[in-house]
Amino acid sequence: MNRENVQTVRDAIAAAPPEEFNYNHFFSDVRNGRSPSCPEVIPKPHCGTAGCVAGWTLMLFRIEADSRGESWEVAVQRLLGIDYATYCNLCYRQCGSADREAALARLDHLLQHGNLRDYDFHREWMECHGRACAEERQRA
Repeated sequence: MNRENVQTVRDAIAAAPPEEFNYNHFFSDVRNGRSPSCPEVIPKPHCGTAGCVAGWTLMLFRIEADSRGESWEVAVQRLLGIDYATYCNLCYRQCGSADREAALARLDHLLQHGNLRDYDFHREWMECHGRACAEERQRA
């Protein structure tokens, strides 16, 4: 694992406004709901877009990823120094119900343990569901 790059991604996601993280899209335009399907248009941080862990990774390390002509999945694995199973658990597993706090917890676990094999995805789902319910009650 490339600890320095994982930490960089984690810190950038933590520092960004919550609306600039979205596990459902590689990138999406927060202002008009558009979700570009190709990573060729990689925005800069804090420009009205939201991205997932993979999207943030490529945004932060764009020059290095571009120079090799890799698929974005391979580039993220290489940049973070993780295997395919860890990549899937970090970037895809339960992404429809996960939020920024879940991504930070996954990245913290990865930094501490070097993998996500023993990460508790069930507990994460329960916590994310609880946060979503609380937010819905506040809006009502």
